[in-house]
Parts: sequence; C-alpha cells; structure tokens
Amino acid sequence: MKQLLFSIAFFHSLIFIVSIDPPYGPLKIQGKLLTDINGTAVTLRGMSLMGSNYHPQFWNEETIRQLKCSWNINIIRAPITPKSKCCGGWFADPSQPINNPWEWKSTRDREFGRLKQVIDASVKYGIYVIIDWHIFDFGNNTLEQGREFFANVSQTWGNL
Repeated sequence: MKQLLFSIAFFHSLIFIVSIDPPYGPLKIQGKLLTDINGTAVTLRGMSLMGSNYHPQFWNEETIRQLKCSWNINIIRAPITPKSKCCGGWFADPSQPINNPWEWKSTRDREFGRLKQVIDASVKYGIYVIIDWHIFDFGNNTLEQGREFFANVSQTWGNL
C-alpha cells in the first residue's frame, strides 16, 4: 500500500505499476507513537529538501533515488514556501519587477510540478512524503491559500 503523509492527515492507497511499498504500510498515531497498522512503533529516517523556490535542482527523481539508494531514507520532507521576501514562492507574481537580484520568479504550476516530481519518485521508491506548507514569515497570512493548496494536494494524491 502506498502512503503519503500530508502534514498531519493520512490518506489511503492506490497501487502504481512501477512502485515499491513503503516499509510500514499505512501509518497511524497511537498515543505518543507513530505506528504501523498493527500498532507496532516505527522509526522513520529521512531528509528534508530545501524549498523548491530556493534550490529547485534537487526536486526530481534522481535526488529521491540517490537518497533512497545511498542513504536508505524512508521519508522525505517537501517544503512548499507560499512566499518569501527574497526568493519568490507559490504566490510570487511574475509580472512584478525583481527588487532583489537573488529573487526567483515562481508560479503555482511550476511549484506544483516540482512537488509532483518528488511525490511520484517517492511513490516509485517506497518513501513516505511530508508535504509542508512552509511559512517562516509571521506577516505571511496564507491560511485560506493553504486550505486551497491542500485541497488540491488531497484531490491529486489523497488516494495514496
């Protein structure tokens, strides 16, 4: 069974032709423990990608394959940054001039495409995914947009 972790929510499975089951199947919380479906405590080992608007070159299947094969990870964190002062993000407006030479322009479709590459590769290699709506600017009020984002994520991958 394939399983993705969407922040705190867990969803059920869809079988892909070319994919590996994650090591513990569906996960659940029992008290203070993360467990498999039978209630046995599990340990996840993984990495976090840098935000796709900062280092998009790592948001691809080859990175996921290397982390699985060389580091034996079984979970990856994929932080999507809604917007940052320096580096664009989910809500960056490509029509606005760049005020900072380090700012990259981002669009929802491009960021969602990067997320899709990470999730598809993770499913292929049997790796759980934490999708993080990563807000690190306290003035960044994106609750409603976050709901829309996770509705789209749930619609796209909620059956995994």
